[in-house]
Amino acid sequence: MRFVLRKRRVSRRVDTCVWRKRSVIPATLPEAVCRVGQRNRQVTNLYVWLRFLHLFGLAVFLFAHGVTGGASLALRAPVSVASRRLLRLSQRAGIVANAGLLVVIITGVWMAFAGQWWGRGWLWVSIVILVAILAAMGFIARPYYMARDATQQPDDVLAERLHHTRPLAAIWIGVLGLAALIFLMVFKPF
Repeated sequence: MRFVLRKRRVSRRVDTCVWRKRSVIPATLPEAVCRVGQRNRQVTNLYVWLRFLHLFGLAVFLFAHGVTGGASLALRAPVSVASRRLLRLSQRAGIVANAGLLVVIITGVWMAFAGQWWGRGWLWVSIVILVAILAAMGFIARPYYMARDATQQPDDVLAERLHHTRPLAAIWIGVLGLAALIFLMVFKPF
């Protein structure tokens, strides 16, 4: 039996190779069996790495931001030494979360160019949703950021700032916005 390559078009953008059986098996199978083109393979490899970095950045963002979100829920209690430590931990986690978000944005834009997605509606809707989430979170989390910056202030000032935080509203905006973004990224409906 011999294997011969036949090029098959799977979609408009992706070429794959399919083995077809023949009667004689060759002594060695060629390594470069698919003639898709070196550039297409490089773009595919780049896109896969960008997707990996995109998801890794998302994981870093979610883990670090989870620390901040958990701290915001735990800080509803009276001010203590532990709450000040939690606020400092939240500040450090915020730096890591922002770095993860920056990786997500950079790789997302890069993948949009590599995958030629700019003409698709789902990409633009996801950008609008991301900007809306960032704006809403900035508005809702502002009292929390002010409380984080007041860790050196007296207890009554810190307690007053923590009293104005709305962690549940921020959590719901984040969860619903993230669910919408994941839906758009996975299903690409339009």
